[in-house]
Amino acid sequence: MPDEHDLEHLIATRDAAAFDRVVRAASREQLAAWMAGPSRETLLRLIFENMPRKFDPERAAGVDAVIHWVVRRPGGAEDRYEVGIRDGGCWIDERAPHQPTVVLRIDGVAFLRLIAEATTGLKLLLTRKLQIEGDLLLAARVETFFGREPSAAPEALAVGGA
Repeated sequence: MPDEHDLEHLIATRDAAAFDRVVRAASREQLAAWMAGPSRETLLRLIFENMPRKFDPERAAGVDAVIHWVVRRPGGAEDRYEVGIRDGGCWIDERAPHQPTVVLRIDGVAFLRLIAEATTGLKLLLTRKLQIEGDLLLAARVETFFGREPSAAPEALAVGGA
């Protein structure tokens, strides 16, 4: 089972593939400990800093959006990050100063598993581990902007959809 040393190594090396492997191998309890521990802020910052590198402008063609990720902490506090998409580019802001097009609320463990592709946004939504406020169709596409294949047709989330 991964331990704190693995987390420190991931932070030091910024190895995205190793991150995915370690998160997939970790138990819920281990991930919860990481997200409650002293490395939480650094881990989240590195995840968000990596998003522009994973961003696929072709999949986000024509998108002009501000996405607020709200990653809940144990006890009710939360960390908010802004991911902006415009003109084929992607930016990150820890202050989240812009009005969001969509807000994605998620607990820390579910967030790590989503980023490591150990689960999908659709599964998290259906199990109520992910809450969405705002543009549901955009929310259904967010994963694809960062290299993932679609987990379901966005129309399935629309009112009156199949």
